[in-house]
Amino acid sequence: MAYLCLACNEIYTDKMERCPKASCGCDKVIEVDELMLPIIMELNEKGYATDSCCSGHFYDKYSTPYIMFSDCVFEDLDNEEIAELFSNLPDPWHIDEIAFRSGYFCIRARMLDGMNRTEMHKYIVNANIALLEFVDKLPCM
Repeated sequence: MAYLCLACNEIYTDKMERCPKASCGCDKVIEVDELMLPIIMELNEKGYATDSCCSGHFYDKYSTPYIMFSDCVFEDLDNEEIAELFSNLPDPWHIDEIAFRSGYFCIRARMLDGMNRTEMHKYIVNANIALLEFVDKLPCM
């Protein structure tokens, strides 16, 4: 597990509430699964503020990879514009329609049943790599 300051993108290994950098002082240091760290850093650098995420875990079939975005990210966009930005999400990622209809924006990876631990781990790693490649191509907000 890593901790990321959303203001300066510094990574820390110890849990903290505030960024310890004197020049930053941000009070938004979030816990991020290491597998998802480069994705979350890139999204936040491009202006897609995130609230929470999970990379998925091979030992928990209910631990679906997801990213929940902050409410303020898409204030100036309507639902169609948001959906268009994320229309080319790589498989197995999709827009979480239930969250979307409830006023939240979340992307989630579909999980498959019947995989052993090795298959599940590979699936999760590949899903996160595919998402990182997608995020690299997103325009800045």
